[in-house]
Amino acid sequence: MKNNISKYFVVDLYAHGAEHSLFVEAFIDFFEKKDSIFLLNDVHEKFLKTNRKKNIGYLLKESKIKNTYLRLINREIIKVVWFIILAPYMLMTRRKICILGASNLQVFILSFFSFLKPSIVMHGQAEALSANAQKLSKAAKLFKYAFQKLSKAGAKFLFLSKHIKKNIAYNGNYYYIKHPLPSNKISNTAREVQGKPLKLAMVGLLRDDKKNCNKIYDLSTSSSTEIWAIGRAHKDFIVNYDSDVKFKLWDTVYSDEEFESVIKDIDGFIYLFDKSQYKMTASATALDAIIHQKLVFTLKNDAVESLLESYPHMVSAENIDDLSALIDSFEQCKIIINNMDIHNNYVLGEGNNDTKIVEEWIQ
Repeated sequence: MKNNISKYFVVDLYAHGAEHSLFVEAFIDFFEKKDSIFLLNDVHEKFLKTNRKKNIGYLLKESKIKNTYLRLINREIIKVVWFIILAPYMLMTRRKICILGASNLQVFILSFFSFLKPSIVMHGQAEALSANAQKLSKAAKLFKYAFQKLSKAGAKFLFLSKHIKKNIAYNGNYYYIKHPLPSNKISNTAREVQGKPLKLAMVGLLRDDKKNCNKIYDLSTSSSTEIWAIGRAHKDFIVNYDSDVKFKLWDTVYSDEEFESVIKDIDGFIYLFDKSQYKMTASATALDAIIHQKLVFTLKNDAVESLLESYPHMVSAENIDDLSALIDSFEQCKIIINNMDIHNNYVLGEGNNDTKIVEEWIQ
């Protein structure tokens, strides 16, 4: 007879400060409707809508940690030790452990406590599980070993994109959903695309190793289209002020208000990942297009197309030349983007089939 678990202990071991905020808030919304106790940092604690006393909290307030080394020690060691100290409480109260994020080292440590049979969400480290993963770092090898050990012990893993299912090289209790959004990120106000001229931007952390951002200089569009790079430049992103690309760059982390002010007149976002990138990971940056109600122009990539498969304002191309041509030929007619039409595809609630999958993952 199936054991229906109804009490939960929800923890994010990995995220520092506001990292993973969209994802964490979406799951807080889901778990707050249940009998749940949380272990979240002081930034994510603010997403609790009903009772912040439900959050046990960590020993150190992360928003106060500025030293890089202390931040690393806190993330990798202190937080997981505190979690293990709380393990007897979880067992005595018979709460299912749901881990929203854990680093390579933390997953390795958790593998020695496999009797807890946690349900764990996978993030970027899952790239080590790809069938063609090669030259793994020592940390990635630790993770891969621990993942296999936990799988055999009955742990359940949730992946945040459905395209991952065809790329994973292992068998186990694995579940696949679209990367969810909190309900308050789905605007109930329609937005009209101006498109005169058409303004497109590559946004967020601009980096070449994982996002192929330097390919923006290969776009060849007419003078009636503005191409922007907006965000923070990683060390491998080339900032070429002599190009036709326009820039708005910050040296440090920028606020949501600053970002929204700059992209206010941007019509669409550009994603230039190649087909080898994000094979085992969700492209959370693609969610920016939904949140801010923008058109999407992308090179064909399974992660982007899987996440945005129900988003009606996406244009994709096989290569950069085809994408340039599609941008130039894009019909600048009156376009209204209304995200309430896709609310149930991204919010974990009634009407979303992914909610049923999450319910199975937490049992």
